[in-house]
Amino acid sequence: MKKIVFGIMSLLMVACAGGEKNAGEGDSHGDKAVRFETYSYDVVAEVAGGDSIENTDGSRYCHMAGEAVIPVKVGKSDITFLRDSLMRLAGLTFVSENRADPRLEAGMKMTTLKPDSADACSSATNTLVVSLLTPRLIVWKDYASSYICKAAHGSYSTTYVNYSVEENKILELSDLMKDGYQKPLAELIRSRLIEDRVDLIVPAEEIEAPSDFRITSTGLTFIYGIYEIAPYSSGEINVAFDGYELDSLLKPGVLNLIYGSSAD
Repeated sequence: MKKIVFGIMSLLMVACAGGEKNAGEGDSHGDKAVRFETYSYDVVAEVAGGDSIENTDGSRYCHMAGEAVIPVKVGKSDITFLRDSLMRLAGLTFVSENRADPRLEAGMKMTTLKPDSADACSSATNTLVVSLLTPRLIVWKDYASSYICKAAHGSYSTTYVNYSVEENKILELSDLMKDGYQKPLAELIRSRLIEDRVDLIVPAEEIEAPSDFRITSTGLTFIYGIYEIAPYSSGEINVAFDGYELDSLLKPGVLNLIYGSSAD
């Protein structure tokens, strides 16, 4: 177990290799203690009816790999909803009290094959990590990618979960922005996209603020998925703003949430 002190927060990192959870030890670090456990998997799944399918092209199997950082404790808050939300995002399911495996789509089943010995044409990965940690906020980044056998190319997406430690709440954009923010925010984003010369596949005037965003150490970043406003070759589009650039749209206290005491 490794103990990391971060501001007023004590962080106890509990490693759980291969999906097995290390229960760790109790702690007495007070109301602000935050504790995580990690899960990882590297497995091979099989399509329904796989026993009767030839695997000459690898289409019978899918190689699945992933890892996730999941909270165990955030002070004295009930974090059941947060844990469940992150488990769904990471594509994990508990098969026992101490083990989590990847969630399989309908028509798939787990095998005992080792990834380095199975000829798997399809693949799927999912990585859930903490991208920002302050005494006020925890932001998770989930990156999921997949390739379906014989497809022209793979697919991927990045999703963020912005969590307020004090409120014990997953934050939506409406929690940060004043009423009526949608139109002025969209205008700011459009101007930034044009300024950055993003290769758009939709008219700029039709672009609205995306639902996916992340809080950073300096402000807010808005994320558009592949094909949402730009071609696949452009990848995901990130539009970043310093918090002070959005000050007129933000609710009271949001700059303090981002910057802490330095916002005063």
